Amino acid sequence: RDLHSFPTRRSSDLYERAIAAAPDTPGPYLGLGILEARIGDLAAARTAFDRGLASRPDSADLAYNAGLVRALTGDLPGAIAGFERALALDPNHRAARENLAAARAAQASAPKPP
Repeated sequence: RDLHSFPTRRSSDLYERAIAAAPDTPGPYLGLGILEARIGDLAAARTAFDRGLASRPDSADLAYNAGLVRALTGDLPGAIAGFERALALDPNHRAARENLAAARAAQASAPKPP
């Protein structure tokens, strides 16, 4: 048994229990997604944020984090969509605005397919 994964797996299980108890609350989805991203499992992080958005489509923070994890995996169109959604929900979301500009700049400078 990997002793280093025990606290992480236990934390993940606690977030899943919190989600089961209050599926309409964005906090546990955010916590789970951030935990998964911090341990390097960006696919699991994306799944957590997407699950949260399915339950709470009005959460700017979930939309922002869904965009951020997409940016980290190179999905610039998905990242831009997430940041735009976050800004539509909260026009004052500074991090979404900054990351939207960065994602658009990266997309504009990306090589175009022939």
